[in-house]
Amino acid sequence: MSERRARTAVPIPLDRHLPPAQIAAVVQAFEASGLVDDMLLWDQLSWFYPPSLWTPENSPLAAVSADAHSFPDAFTLGGYLLHAAPKMGAVVSTDAVRRGPTELMQTMLTLGDITGGRAILQVGAGEAKQTKPFGWKRSQGVKRLEDLLKIVRAYGESDGPIDYDGHYWQLKNASVGSAMAHKPAVWALGGGPRLLDLATSYADGMTYLAPQAWDVPERAAAEIAALKQDLDRKGRDPEAFDFGMWASVLIHEDADLITHTMANPLMRWMAAIWGRVNLRDWKPLGVESALPEDYHYAMDLLPLEVTAEEAQRVIDRVSPKQQRLSWIHGSPKEVGALLIDYVEAGVTWIAVADVLPMVVPPEDPATSLQRTLDVCAALR
Repeated sequence: MSERRARTAVPIPLDRHLPPAQIAAVVQAFEASGLVDDMLLWDQLSWFYPPSLWTPENSPLAAVSADAHSFPDAFTLGGYLLHAAPKMGAVVSTDAVRRGPTELMQTMLTLGDITGGRAILQVGAGEAKQTKPFGWKRSQGVKRLEDLLKIVRAYGESDGPIDYDGHYWQLKNASVGSAMAHKPAVWALGGGPRLLDLATSYADGMTYLAPQAWDVPERAAAEIAALKQDLDRKGRDPEAFDFGMWASVLIHEDADLITHTMANPLMRWMAAIWGRVNLRDWKPLGVESALPEDYHYAMDLLPLEVTAEEAQRVIDRVSPKQQRLSWIHGSPKEVGALLIDYVEAGVTWIAVADVLPMVVPPEDPATSLQRTLDVCAALR
């Protein structure tokens, strides 16, 4: 194996039912380990689960959190957490629909200063569950993403005010000031030909999901190679472009426990709606999708509108094979080895997102945290 190394990240528990100081203690533990480079914060208004599935029987967390949708503001909490753990980098994922490009630029310049340049914005075209209930139009997402990427780049490259005439934003003599000691890195998040073209034209990196999009390292290697060719064709340095990956993992030494966990209704729901982002990817694997193949969670999922009967019909269709293929799973050593294969394929940043603690009976929190740290250690 080569000396190639990926930066490591861990998603931070974001729930207004939890005291911020409790969340800070988790971040401080990751910082103290020396094994985690970045904390990952999701800018969310709505999570994936219908109310009927968020029960103490399905998740011990439901006994503490009355719902799965009480998110704090990721940017505000990020500043608080960085005060508690100043050596951590900050990665915030959001969409191009709900926040203006200039405001995001200002926020990320601030986070860049706080972290000494270790701040990344991962931005996608949006999800229906984050937009439609709140008066935004998800259909505008790709064009708004184009506006955002172009405006942020223009601010960063200009010595003075900028003008911009785009799809939804018209700027005239606009400035965020000249203090830009730490310009934010902006990565695209998502997929599709148009989004990938925008990423290789204007972004600093691209982020995928595994195994939901990159089901095997070979697929990651092929798509990274294609993107690097596109970057080179556009006159950009492929080696200066980052390839990030959110890894959905189940980490435990007990294989039987993992298998049992996969049958949990919450886990079967997740396998159904985004075990593969493109549901047509199930058929070549010999799996019948639990939802119609033209369903896409980003465009179609509105969890608060899903009835208990509808949710049950979906999870009843999820086969054991679909459950198994929807996650990267195994012991810390096994998961670490699988993720190293992605690093060898060209991935430069990995968020290790262990979902298991959300659905297994409570255990010593330090034990679960240590499993994640063991995986991060393997990546270093």
